Amino acid sequence: MSVTGGYLSEIVANGLLGSGSKFVFGLPGGGNNLDVVGAAESVGLEFILAHGETSAAIMASTYAEISGSPCACLVTRGPGAASAVNGLAQAALDRQPLILLTDTVSSIDWARISHQRIDQRELLHTVAKWSAVLGSSNPENTMASALATAIQPRPGPVHLDLDPSASG
Repeated sequence: MSVTGGYLSEIVANGLLGSGSKFVFGLPGGGNNLDVVGAAESVGLEFILAHGETSAAIMASTYAEISGSPCACLVTRGPGAASAVNGLAQAALDRQPLILLTDTVSSIDWARISHQRIDQRELLHTVAKWSAVLGSSNPENTMASALATAIQPRPGPVHLDLDPSASG
């Protein structure tokens, strides 16, 4: 398990568990997203593999509506994040507390790696209430802020980029 996997993934899993979530839906790809799946399962959250990113986001949004608790959707970077936009829009329109977790190109490698690299925060800002990078700067506070923002009056989706260059 990577440093990110052992650190940020546990923060994500424990935050979701503490918020009352029971599931993580997604199509993770690889990288630190697989660490999130492992950390989620280690604290008792069930990971449900979806057929596509839009489906995963709609499934998570629907579970949030039924349960009244925030629910997470986990997708890979670039095209995965772009595919999740319709599900995020549905969560925004239906006012459901969805937490979209996306893999991303590390801040250290941003200038060097172009494969599947898009500015996901810019892409998602019109349908997400809030977007942030979950990295080495106060990750516990960032996760807590994401959960709080998702459930605040006029609930809705929030987005977290999981920075693989974070250390802990």
